[in-house]
Amino acid sequence: IDRDIRVGPVYKLLASYYSRAGRPMRVYRVQAAMEALGFADRADLEQLAKSRPKKQDKTPFEYGLDDETRSRLLITDTVRSERGELLAEIESELAARFPTPPLGENLTPVRSKGDKKLRAAYDEASSLFGIEPEMYVGDNVPGGVVIMSAPRAIVVLDRKLLEDAESEIRFLLGFAFESIRGRYSLLLLLRSKQREELVSLLARLGRGRSAKQAKKSKFVASLSRRAHKLIDRIGELDDGLSADEWIDGVVATARRAGLLMCDDLATATRALARLSGEDLGRSEAAYAGLGAVFCGPDLVRFYLSVAYNQLRGVLADSQDAS
Repeated sequence: IDRDIRVGPVYKLLASYYSRAGRPMRVYRVQAAMEALGFADRADLEQLAKSRPKKQDKTPFEYGLDDETRSRLLITDTVRSERGELLAEIESELAARFPTPPLGENLTPVRSKGDKKLRAAYDEASSLFGIEPEMYVGDNVPGGVVIMSAPRAIVVLDRKLLEDAESEIRFLLGFAFESIRGRYSLLLLLRSKQREELVSLLARLGRGRSAKQAKKSKFVASLSRRAHKLIDRIGELDDGLSADEWIDGVVATARRAGLLMCDDLATATRALARLSGEDLGRSEAAYAGLGAVFCGPDLVRFYLSVAYNQLRGVLADSQDAS
């Protein structure tokens, strides 16, 4: 699976291994991955239906996600990289270089007048990620969701999304809150050309001493002392990734956080399909087998990983955290 998530027989072997080891939740996740990837046969689907945790059976989070646990178990290597560290440090200054996107129409604050299930999901996401962004529901929201961490932390959901299952809303809030906490939500707002411009700027910042660059660039001169020290420390930024590859590696952490909030790969598939502009309706059958397309290898591997199991165990104070 680490090499290729598309080898179907491996999942049955893995499920059998966890079953013999007495790890029912790990068995369930493997079977759920088989369903999402289109590898599950009728017997697998019947077993999955029997073992699928019901809402009232899911263990709630007991603790917030601290920085050490986030760094160790959640974030991708791309976020952890020097370029990712630099982006997080100067995101506010970078955001000022690009137009502020439209937020939609008829915005209603969630905290005071919002839907009850949305308020409950907001409170849980806020407790888990340790932030309290302004959150609104509106009409004609571009892409269905707008997420900003600068100049103010804001999340706007299209009112139509309230018709979705609660689990999909939880995915979106996990996705949004992590990108704000990680200070990379700007990447979600930019078009292709703007993304290339941003990545190119980050690369240029690593090609010389900050003091020398500041004499020629008002942007560099405006950065904090910590940013200057970071620029001087990291040297030239060249990880061999294209702009799109690097950005996808960063945003993968937000996808992981969305999955953490909903704990369901099928839900993640539906939510990510809609975020990408592909709404196939509300039937789960319409999304069967599309997990590899919308979730991608990283999210499937993360769902089946020891790190994901440990993360849920730590945050929910569960004994099954190995």
